[in-house]
Amino acid sequence: MNEIRKFPLSFNILIIALITYSILIATSCHYERLTGDATLYLSIAEKYIRGDFSNAINGYWGPLLSWLLVPLLYIGASHVFAVNALSLIFGF
Repeated sequence: MNEIRKFPLSFNILIIALITYSILIATSCHYERLTGDATLYLSIAEKYIRGDFSNAINGYWGPLLSWLLVPLLYIGASHVFAVNALSLIFGF
């Protein structure tokens, strides 16, 4: 028959937290605030896009975040949107 499936309380809390986090990230997308690290990761990602691989290698910042920013920047996303989109993905 028609059974209503109940989710555990912890799952419901997780869903509410993820929705709240998504709303907070989405509403902060229009602010032009980037940290110093974010601007350097963006600079490295732009070097990868240009093909300047010898200057993109850096001893202080790992390449993974820059590699993940490359597709977003390549399609023309703004810097703030790209950083916030990755924050949202990492948050989930």
